[in-house]
Amino acid sequence: MLLIHSTEDFTIQGISYPGIPLLVNEEMEVVEPVLRFIVYQAVQNGRVRSKKTILSYANSLYDFFSFMEANNLNWNQSCRPDESTEITVVALYRSWSVSLTGKASLMASTINTRLAAIRQFYEFCLKRGTINRLPWDGVRRVARHGHQSAMRHTRSSLHTDSTDLRLKTYKQTPKVLTLNQAKQLVQAIDNRTLNLIVKLALTTGMRREELITFQLESICRPSSSQINNRLPVDLISRPNGQRTKGNRARTIYIPAPLMMELYEYTRFGEGVRRTKLADGIEEHLSYLFLNLKGESFSERALNTLLSKLYQSGRIDFHVTPHMLRHTYATMELYAESHTKDMGQALAWVRDRLGHSSIQTTMIYVHCIEQLDDHELHHYQNELLEMANL
Repeated sequence: MLLIHSTEDFTIQGISYPGIPLLVNEEMEVVEPVLRFIVYQAVQNGRVRSKKTILSYANSLYDFFSFMEANNLNWNQSCRPDESTEITVVALYRSWSVSLTGKASLMASTINTRLAAIRQFYEFCLKRGTINRLPWDGVRRVARHGHQSAMRHTRSSLHTDSTDLRLKTYKQTPKVLTLNQAKQLVQAIDNRTLNLIVKLALTTGMRREELITFQLESICRPSSSQINNRLPVDLISRPNGQRTKGNRARTIYIPAPLMMELYEYTRFGEGVRRTKLADGIEEHLSYLFLNLKGESFSERALNTLLSKLYQSGRIDFHVTPHMLRHTYATMELYAESHTKDMGQALAWVRDRLGHSSIQTTMIYVHCIEQLDDHELHHYQNELLEMANL
């Protein structure tokens, strides 16, 4: 199996759709059921607006169909080892995924994400009449109400349709950097561009895709009266420009010392040199951070660069871009909870992170418990000092 992307020649009713993920088999034939599902999600389904979501569906189905191709299985048939047992291809795929070990091993949450995409694919095929039954058993469950109140007894129970596909998972507290780890990380990075990206992540909680598409026009020179403030910057998603999750706009706040460093970066030294390298690449000229070739960073590039710091012995701990976001969220929630009640603090952090629900933000209450009070108390000031290293 191969996963390729459509070119501008791929049209639907006269409209070109480049970049659509396409799954092809070893004979280089497009897998038609997957094509119809992906086209529906990418073109017809108005609720799916993120290209990352489409790619996630495609990658999950690529892994699933590759497993079936390697084991001579058909996606629309059950596997019957004997008369008393029926094991579907989806169940076989799940068991295989769980059995992987070493570097190929997968977390239960990752397997469940892939199974969720596979489930949507089969449900789509059932609605279109491509198959006449789903390859799993449905389960009717009673769901808990999200919020408890004195009148909860007046509301009827919520029922949801579940399946026997998903693996049991347990909510894990996000990993955050200690103060010493954050210091070690910033001091270990001698590449100015990566250094600024890490500082920006630690002080704003921006996501990986937001960092690599951060706009040059967002940078300004702080005035003398703003030097002790955090400056608001609106993140607004635009085609071939700033990206945000779900295209949702939000406001972040950059410490003035870091804003000054970013301003100087755009006018002296490395920032200028990289901008010149991008001359003629119009789609990249709006980005603040560019790689050595004058091109935008790929999302995996940041993970790779941070991994190399550990592999080279410059730091003694693993770190990912999302850990920087978790660290910011934890410190911001702790600081805000000392000036307002926890509900208001959670709402503030939710808006800074761009969460759609405050329930997602609440996990950072547990992150605070990972660090001692003395460290938490000094973390904000230390981050501001690190922003100006």
